[in-house]
Amino acid sequence: MASEESIGNLQPQPTSSAQSPRARFVREVVADFERADVEFVLLYGHDPEAHDSDLDVVTRRSLGAVDALVRAGTFGRMLQRFHYGVPWYYAYVIERRASAARPDASAQNTVRQALALLNGESS
Repeated sequence: MASEESIGNLQPQPTSSAQSPRARFVREVVADFERADVEFVLLYGHDPEAHDSDLDVVTRRSLGAVDALVRAGTFGRMLQRFHYGVPWYYAYVIERRASAARPDASAQNTVRQALALLNGESS
């Protein structure tokens, strides 16, 4: 799970930009990782007005869980997955529409399905 220090910059900001699609997406990723008990660190500069769409996540012990979450469509439709010749590095291209905010129950179901696939269970 993320520590308070690693997600401290995700706390609500006093400006309306705290509700930007990018900030909302990052909060959803953090919540999904916490539901799945993923150990992670975000490399994320908090500038809600930025047009940068990259979100870098560092995880080693939870790589399988993160891969299962991405493949299950937890964060949006996976378009590409890159594997750069080292066993612990993947890069994903995910299509996410601004209106794709999910209800909490839907997110929990997606996380459960992804973890069931990771554990070899049928849904």
